[in-house]
Amino acid sequence: MCCTRRMHRVVAIRCLHTSSPVIGPNTMQTTEWVFKRNCAMSPKQMAWALGVLALVSATVAVGFWWVGAPWVVFFTALEWLALVVAAYYYSRHAGDQERVVIGPNGVLVEQEIGGRVARLTFGLWGLQVQPPSDKQALVSIEGQGQSTTVGRHIRLEARRQFAAQLRQALRVMPMASAG
Repeated sequence: MCCTRRMHRVVAIRCLHTSSPVIGPNTMQTTEWVFKRNCAMSPKQMAWALGVLALVSATVAVGFWWVGAPWVVFFTALEWLALVVAAYYYSRHAGDQERVVIGPNGVLVEQEIGGRVARLTFGLWGLQVQPPSDKQALVSIEGQGQSTTVGRHIRLEARRQFAAQLRQALRVMPMASAG
């Protein structure tokens, strides 16, 4: 229903079916979408790459200092500072992800941004899913006096697909829990 080959190949959305309780004790399946940042390197690999750059930079700075240009060391220190700031920002956001789980007791939306985790739980009834309206818009989930947006880590066409899948899963879930 929610996971198609085309979906995995084109937009790398993972949709999982599990039997484990996510929102509460249940005996029914849950549906889960996980959206993660597409990082080329892990924070550890990034640290190694920046370490190599710093070593090369230090070698050049020492060479200039040796021939009588000590002010190059100052600029090398500024460069290192910029590398440290970039590495810190990269490592803070490398693990960013969004998770949407639908179970018989409700919908859990979990967002991890910069190491901070925000969780919202919605009931199944009266939940509205709004697809993105323009290129910058995210999928909006509203209900029971609260709202959130998801889809920061996927392309626009994948956001629309996700909104359609989420709506379909919400239509099917109350029927499954009633029977």
